[in-house]
Amino acid sequence: MEEKFKYAYYFTGGLVLLLFIQFILGIYINLYVNFPPITSHGFMRMPMTNFIPIMIHMVFGFLILFASFIIFYLMLKISDNVLIISSTISFIFVLIAGLSGFLFLFNESNTYSFLMAFSFIVIFVLQFVNIYRLSRIQK
Repeated sequence: MEEKFKYAYYFTGGLVLLLFIQFILGIYINLYVNFPPITSHGFMRMPMTNFIPIMIHMVFGFLILFASFIIFYLMLKISDNVLIISSTISFIFVLIAGLSGFLFLFNESNTYSFLMAFSFIVIFVLQFVNIYRLSRIQK
């Protein structure tokens, strides 16, 4: 197996694992973390025990952003149009999910929650498209 294909497999599989962990963390936050109303004090009233799962969720979000950028770069090196398009769309939806999560912190709008969930589904499906396409190209 060529080096670029091997790295593409590893990063795509790693991204799927990160997405699964991110999904579980998101469900935990949705069910068990209470957001206090934002006042002039900002987040200072939020107890630190509530903020830890959110911080872990944010760290995984940055890891997903980094991994999706690496995957995009690797797919450019492989030079397959399907892989380039799917990784580009995936990267865009990672950005949409991250922005939606950031905006969700301030007003807890269900629209942002829906955008995060929809982005997760699109990214997850596209990573399996990448895995399938990589296996077909390699043969």
